[in-house]
Amino acid sequence: KEPDQRIQLSRNSTDPEPRRAPHGRNASAPDRLRVPSHLTPYAGMRVAMRLLPETPGTAPLDYALVNVLSRFSTYEGIIRIPYAIMGVSSVYLIYRLGSRWFGHSSGLVASGLAAVSTAHIFYSQSIRCYSLGMLMMLLIADSYDRAFNNGEKRAGVKLVIYSSLAVLNQFFSL
Repeated sequence: KEPDQRIQLSRNSTDPEPRRAPHGRNASAPDRLRVPSHLTPYAGMRVAMRLLPETPGTAPLDYALVNVLSRFSTYEGIIRIPYAIMGVSSVYLIYRLGSRWFGHSSGLVASGLAAVSTAHIFYSQSIRCYSLGMLMMLLIADSYDRAFNNGEKRAGVKLVIYSSLAVLNQFFSL
């Protein structure tokens, strides 16, 4: 097995040869974000928001939303408001779809369960792509139902738009 190839700078400034760092806590971590202590929390949040789009494997819609919101305010509570609205909208769409497919009482039960679900509440108040993803999936289901069961042409266009936005939000939507 080859030794770790990461390089750690020597503590001795006269030593010209860099030493190889072992695995473990002494190994260098170039991916670790270190914000200087003299920065305010707001400046640290701005730095983190600039680094978010560089995260591999994620789709850009959620990061674009955070970027737009951060131009108005870097206060965390303001940025969380649209995600909370998406969570509440998801509960309403669950009621609407459940009522249409299974009846009024089933729609109420399903939306009530979603409203008290700890996972739904957690992700609706965090600045992550999951509440937007759930809203997009519910909008896709609603548009699909309207397009293919009711024959609405406008719903077919909405289906394509919501599906495209869902893929831009999270690649798992494929």
